Amino acid sequence: MKYFPDLKVAVPPVELIDLSALKPLEPLELSKATPESATSEQSATCHLDANQPDQRWLMVEEFLQATPLEPNSRRLYKRELQRFFQWSDRPLAAMTPALLAAYCTWLETTPAPRTGKPLARNSINVAITALKRFFAWLGTTHPRHCATNPTTEIKWLKAEVTPPSPLSTAALACLWGTLPSLGITQYRDTLLVHLLCQGLRVSEIVALNLANWDGAQLWLPATKNQLAKNQLAKNQPLRSMVLHQASRVALEHYLDWRRQHLPESLQPDSPLVISLHVAHSGKRLSYIGIYQAIERLGQLASQRYRTIVASSAHPSPNDEQTQQQLANLHPDQLRHMHRTL
Repeated sequence: MKYFPDLKVAVPPVELIDLSALKPLEPLELSKATPESATSEQSATCHLDANQPDQRWLMVEEFLQATPLEPNSRRLYKRELQRFFQWSDRPLAAMTPALLAAYCTWLETTPAPRTGKPLARNSINVAITALKRFFAWLGTTHPRHCATNPTTEIKWLKAEVTPPSPLSTAALACLWGTLPSLGITQYRDTLLVHLLCQGLRVSEIVALNLANWDGAQLWLPATKNQLAKNQLAKNQPLRSMVLHQASRVALEHYLDWRRQHLPESLQPDSPLVISLHVAHSGKRLSYIGIYQAIERLGQLASQRYRTIVASSAHPSPNDEQTQQQLANLHPDQLRHMHRTL
C-alpha cells in the first residue's frame, strides 16, 4: 500500500480486471409465488420477514371485532382482506395508493380458481369496500401503521345490472308443485315463495317480526337507505304491503303449524320466519338461510321436472332451459316475479 505524505492517506494498490473474462449477467426471473411480485413497485419497499408472525392479520382480527358488522358482511370482509394479504407481503406502513390500484387491476384481470373467470364487478366492489373500511379504521386506531390512507383514490366500479330472467310458466308451476313434498319446511318455504313473489327483499323478510303482521297486511321496517332519506322514519313503520289472499292463507297456515308443532310462545317480537335447523331451531332465519332454502327448493323442483319430462310423450324444446332455471334458482328471480304475476 502506497502513502502520500502530503495527503497523509493510504491508497490501496490498483488491480486490473479483465472484463472479457466476466460472465454476462443473467436476466432476473421474478417470483411467481406472490402476485404482487409482478408489479414494478415491489422492489421499492420493504417486505415481511417470513420467520416472524404476520402482525397484519392481528390488526384484521381486531378490526373485525371492533367494527359492528352483519354476520354476512363480516364473513365477506374477512375473506377479502385475507385475499389481499395473501397477494401482498408488504407491511401495513408500506402500503401505497399505487399498490392498491395494482391490486384492483389484478382482481379485474386474474381468473378466479373456482370459475376460471375474473371476479364480477359487484364482487370487486365488495373487496374495495372491505379495504376502504379496514384502512380507514387502521388510520384512526393505529395511525403509526397507516399515516396516509392508501385507498382514498380507489373508486368503486360501476356495476353491470343484469335483471334476472323471469321463470317460465312451466318452471313456476313445477316450483309450486314441489312445495308440498318438503316435509318439515313445507309451510315456511311456501310462505317464503309467496313473500318473495310479492316483491319483498330477503333483508326485509329477515327483519320481520310477528308484530309486523296485522292479519291483512305487513308493516315493513325501514331499510338503511330509507332511513338515510327520512330520519323521521327511524323505528317507525315506513310502509305497508297488502298481501294477496293466497299469501295471507300461507302465512296463517305457517303460524298455525308453529303453534301446533313447536314449543314456543309466539310474541310480538318473535321473528316471523324462523330456522328449523337442529342447531338453530326457533331462531330468526338468516339472510344466508333464506338463500339456502330457495336454492334447495330449486334443486328439488329441477329433479321433479326431470322426472316429469322423462315420462312425457311430448317433450318441449324448452325443457332443458326450464330445468336449468330451477337448478339455478335464487331469491331475486322470485322477487322479480311480482312484475309478471
